[in-house]
Amino acid sequence: MDQRLAKLLQIVSLLMLSWFAYTWLMKLHWAMGVILCTIAAANVCTAWMLRQQAGVLRVAVRVGVMRRYLQFVCFCTGDQLPTDDSRGSGSQFLLRSKRDFEVAGQRARRIVRGHDAVIKRLLLRIHENVTLRRRQKRASRKGPLAAFILLGQEGVGKRYLTRVLAKLLYRDGAINVFECDQINAAQLTGVNGSCGELEPIRRNAHRILLFEHIDRAPPELVRLLIEFLTTGKVRLAGSANPASLEDTVIVFTTTSGADCISELAGQQSDEGIGQQPIDWIADATSTERQLVHGATEVLYCVAPDDRVKSEVIALLMAQECGAHGAE
Repeated sequence: MDQRLAKLLQIVSLLMLSWFAYTWLMKLHWAMGVILCTIAAANVCTAWMLRQQAGVLRVAVRVGVMRRYLQFVCFCTGDQLPTDDSRGSGSQFLLRSKRDFEVAGQRARRIVRGHDAVIKRLLLRIHENVTLRRRQKRASRKGPLAAFILLGQEGVGKRYLTRVLAKLLYRDGAINVFECDQINAAQLTGVNGSCGELEPIRRNAHRILLFEHIDRAPPELVRLLIEFLTTGKVRLAGSANPASLEDTVIVFTTTSGADCISELAGQQSDEGIGQQPIDWIADATSTERQLVHGATEVLYCVAPDDRVKSEVIALLMAQECGAHGAE
């Protein structure tokens, strides 16, 4: 049995036993039936609205008590909590205006050294997508908020850059990291009633999904990721409706073909390398063409030179001294 369902049954059984004991002692047997029917009817109506009229519930999400109640119903039914659109792409999304993105870029460049061009392109494309989606109806939105392929040698800071990006974009700074050669499609979505690694998406889709070494992913995982990019949805085990990825940023990393693509580093500047022929990039990185085509942009992370390394060391030393009150 699903662990979530088993826990729910235990809670319901305990509440029913407690209420039965109370009504028996107080001689209020009729009240139990009335209250249980009322609660059941309210839950059924809420579950129906989550699946058919989710837009009506977006106002209720802003109210603390109603939000907790909706979270409980979503937990029981396996549906996704409606997104509050009153603030940009959602209450968890921190960046709204062009100025917000510019400030975020400045903060990122102070923390992450040597990847100024990549940071600029990442935030620029996300800002473009956020602006575009404000003008679109929800039904017409397809795909995640953005999807990027980061190319570069091992140890240049692709994962660290992605973690910083998550903290700048989302209030919770949520990020899930997956090694593509150590996970398969079933582990991501769940199987046989067990929850998968993407279960947190159902409760909060405002996060970054980072897939490391995409060139090593098994074929079934690649097909699932392509589905993410084309539909913007993920069907999780135990859920009747797919969860939305429209507020999620997906990042793929690879070290394959870094030497060949390093020749384009000088061309990247502020324009990225996403305009290069898709077939060429797919062949150079051993990545499925359809996945490369579905990415918002392909970006190359250059290896740090001696100056950048010295800046990183100085930054780490300053942080360490600050933590111990030294200079």
